[in-house]
Amino acid sequence: MTGAASVPASGASAAAARPVQARRDSVRAFRWLLVGALAYAVALATAIGVNADPANILAPVVSPSVLLTPVFGMPWVVMSFHRRGRIRRAVYFLLIVTLAHMAANYLAWLHATESYRFVTDGHAFERHMLTGAIGGAVGSALSFAFLVPLRLAPNRRSSFWFAFWGTIALTAIGSWGMAWGLEWTDPMVPQHDTEKLVLWFLCVHLPWQIIFAMFLAAMMRIPAKRRRKKREPEQGR
Repeated sequence: MTGAASVPASGASAAAARPVQARRDSVRAFRWLLVGALAYAVALATAIGVNADPANILAPVVSPSVLLTPVFGMPWVVMSFHRRGRIRRAVYFLLIVTLAHMAANYLAWLHATESYRFVTDGHAFERHMLTGAIGGAVGSALSFAFLVPLRLAPNRRSSFWFAFWGTIALTAIGSWGMAWGLEWTDPMVPQHDTEKLVLWFLCVHLPWQIIFAMFLAAMMRIPAKRRRKKREPEQGR
């Protein structure tokens, strides 16, 4: 009776411990994604400092801000490498997120160049907000769209709502980051002011990546470590 009763008890304790472990994994994921966001900011500031030519920095597709995107997810990919799904996480953070950033950057750049006015008309802030909103919406929507197909997030209704509200939040963050970054600086005008370029890029990317990390950490399903089964002692005949 004791042995039979221990099986349901151990199963119940494992079920109770599962949500606690999931919360710990989410906090751990957010911590390492936050490290990645800060590492990306440092790497981008360094790249701008080395070559502050706007023709290089403001390139719509092949620019340091896009090419350095894998830095954001690299710490978490490395620190979770002992967990199952390591290849899917590497593909997501090193390739999918980079391509999403590339698409967002291009569409935002396209809108910015088409709507730019050489004469002040009093509506620059609104245009900059729309530019940032386009980039934030496209980047977040494309990034969230691949979590479930890659089995990095569970295929259930909560994942959809996380992605929905995450896209709205990141659209707003992208909009305000772009608008205020361009309000404090003006990289659309040819210049070689490294400090202004760094400030603008950090306004656009750092807050966005921090909020993105929060939603990713809450959505991602992190497989538990594989434990070796203990060999039961053989009973004597």
